[in-house]
Amino acid sequence: MLSWSINAKAATDLYPSQAKNGLYGYLNSKKAWVISPQFQAANHFMADDSAWVKKGGLYLLIDRQGQVIFRPDPQPNSFEPPVSNSLLLANVSGDKRGYGFLDSCGRWAIEPEFQRLEPFDSVGMSRAIDQATALCGFIGLDGNWVIKPNFQDLFHFTKNGWAAAEGHDGLEGYIDRNSQGVIKPKYVMARPFNDQGWPKPPR
Repeated sequence: MLSWSINAKAATDLYPSQAKNGLYGYLNSKKAWVISPQFQAANHFMADDSAWVKKGGLYLLIDRQGQVIFRPDPQPNSFEPPVSNSLLLANVSGDKRGYGFLDSCGRWAIEPEFQRLEPFDSVGMSRAIDQATALCGFIGLDGNWVIKPNFQDLFHFTKNGWAAAEGHDGLEGYIDRNSQGVIKPKYVMARPFNDQGWPKPPR
């Protein structure tokens, strides 16, 4: 079984929209149907003018004319909205078990060799859990470790450039994007800061 979350950036003047019959199609800037409502789910078009849709229970890649250009095999079992880029977060079970990223052609851009992955953030870093050790780190768009998996748990980076991190002793602190400890692990619980710089880590 395969599942992915789709991370794309709208690249055209066609937009997915839900019709009164509950199905999705694509409208142009004048709110006229260019691709008639026929999909159970529809995603924004990506930079290569392709978009992921769900029809008849199948996930498909279509072009701007609504023609199917790719049908994944095996099929995914989930569909999530776009976030930041055109890589598809994929989860494979069975002999080749793990998380990776597919490109828009259905090829593995990053092999499914991680126990868990999250979508890439705005600077191209994905929180990852190593298959062998179950420890957390961050990978880059090339699939290599940017921050090595040396942590029991990690949170996403916030606007101040810090991420809450749990060390091997169970205590938590904060690291920056260079994996430097800006606040050493000494708290029972540390959580991400919000845009106003709160909350302070609990003592």
